[in-house]
Amino acid sequence: MDAQKFKRALKNINTPRKVMHAGSLHYLDPIREKYVPATPEEEVRQKILQYLMKVLRVPKQAISVEYLLSKAGIDSKNRADIVVWYYEPNDGYWYALGVIECKAPDVDIMTEDVKE
Repeated sequence: MDAQKFKRALKNINTPRKVMHAGSLHYLDPIREKYVPATPEEEVRQKILQYLMKVLRVPKQAISVEYLLSKAGIDSKNRADIVVWYYEPNDGYWYALGVIECKAPDVDIMTEDVKE
């Protein structure tokens, strides 16, 4: 699927409903199972999570959100927005199948800062 088709597909995906929590709007994140502020970037993240679970039928246990790169042996304090994992039953390990970086809809993803 090309980028334009994916953007159109995401427009048709509903996020979890927003709720008031601690005085502002939040989503109840289905993976982290906690309230997260309803920012533009978080809306993108929530739509992608819904797409993964509802359209692609990726099980919740195969998705990590805000995954610390240091947990993967990378010397960094950074986090991956979303990691999709594949379980290999032959060796009993989970392997990263894909890493997704989410940005607010108004962010130009082609700038060097964002690419970095």
